[in-house]
Amino acid sequence: TIEVKTVISAPFSLSVDPEETLSIVQGDSGKFKITVDNHGDERLNIVLKAVPSEPMTQDMLDWSDKSLTVDAGSNAEIENTITVSSDVATGEYSVLITAETEKIKKSISLKLIVEFDASSLKDELESTEKEIQLIENQIQQLVNLNIDPVAAKINLRTAKRIVMEARDNFERKNYNIVSLKLKDAKDAI
Repeated sequence: TIEVKTVISAPFSLSVDPEETLSIVQGDSGKFKITVDNHGDERLNIVLKAVPSEPMTQDMLDWSDKSLTVDAGSNAEIENTITVSSDVATGEYSVLITAETEKIKKSISLKLIVEFDASSLKDELESTEKEIQLIENQIQQLVNLNIDPVAAKINLRTAKRIVMEARDNFERKNYNIVSLKLKDAKDAI
């Protein structure tokens, strides 16, 4: 008598949350969750790997391979943090997440968008606007004292015009232009 035993590989699925895109500001971090669903009738031992696209490095991802046991008909989740240094260029990157058993390998991609950190630029913009208001007040005091502030007025008008242009570019998210305009405004003062 020959006994034939059929072994069916236990299927599983892999998902990531957020499903589409993880947005992180330069110098900040974001979290994502990996879920493995075991649809089979056997316990699975799974190794999870995550590899970022260049120029992002494994250190920035702060990931080491993770082992996971998922009972039959169950699921398991792992949360991870991606830290993006402030010198990483803005743009789109991807992280390839792979789940492997002895026989099955599945992968899914997480889209990562690195965004410009506009908060410090906004603070600098507001600080420059306050400086200009202070100078304007001081020029008015000169006028009240009958001191001819013509050169000061010309420089102030130039600085105000440049800051207005910087504000307009800030609203349009042209951050590189804002930095240049703020430098020009300060030079004019």
